[in-house]
Amino acid sequence: LFHLCKQWGVSLIVSLGGMYDDVLHTEAIVSGVYPFGDWKDVFIDKDIPLIEYEGPSGIHALIMQKAEKESYPFIGLWGRSPLYLRGTNFKVVIRIVNLLASFFAFSIDTDELESSLKEFENQIGELLEDNSELKEYIEKIKKIRSGKLRKKDTPKIINIKDFMRQRDS
Repeated sequence: LFHLCKQWGVSLIVSLGGMYDDVLHTEAIVSGVYPFGDWKDVFIDKDIPLIEYEGPSGIHALIMQKAEKESYPFIGLWGRSPLYLRGTNFKVVIRIVNLLASFFAFSIDTDELESSLKEFENQIGELLEDNSELKEYIEKIKKIRSGKLRKKDTPKIINIKDFMRQRDS
């Protein structure tokens, strides 16, 4: 990878990923990592917290370690999606796209993503009206985030597609 990057004149490797976390569907949190100080001010300016992850490492970590060892410019951005929902998190996707556009001075039409986000938000609104379990879970996440509840006291993951099927049946 690094040989090809050097051969092609790649000036920065950007790794994109995602993870499920104790965040809410109303948030668009993107965490980041950079091995060199060049990006520190950019991350602060764009409100990108550093990734805090414990668990199995993946290809992202290996690429970052190699980039650091070879002093090759690298950044990683990870979208954080709620544990209680599975599927595309359009709010986070839009944030990542907008961050990349601002970093590299290009523009991109996000109208289709915005439309999908509105549809998703409507579905979540309907789910919250009809599903006390989901409401309760979201309240527990809020309490965890405020320090009023421990993470181990939270219930299982909820699949939004299952709830939509149940509602439509």
